[in-house]
Amino acid sequence: MCVMCISRVRGAVLTTKYTSSQDSFYFDPAPVSQVVVEGEDVRLRCDVSNRQFIKFYWTLDDRTLANTSRRYQDGSDLRILSVNRTLDTGSFRCVAVNVSTGIAVRSGQAQLTVYCKFVTDSSSI
Repeated sequence: MCVMCISRVRGAVLTTKYTSSQDSFYFDPAPVSQVVVEGEDVRLRCDVSNRQFIKFYWTLDDRTLANTSRRYQDGSDLRILSVNRTLDTGSFRCVAVNVSTGIAVRSGQAQLTVYCKFVTDSSSI
């Protein structure tokens, strides 16, 4: 459905804007912060209420992430294999772009808290 919105001041038309239901969407689910042990795999979930014409990408500390064999986009989610404290620390965000209108929505921050793997070797005690 398309709606035309017209603003008038003293009978003069100031602006005309066309909006459509595809312009309105929200994150569902939005990415959430997680706790993970270094070396484990993690999935940051992301989706929107209306996927029509939506393209997704991810950022880390406001820099677009490139897909690698270890960290890649799986559908709209971000998969990280073998989490690394150095490489995977920061603010992850999902960005959803409506490719027909150019409207982009950025999710809230999702932080990974990465704990060290504690290994006990009883033979050294």
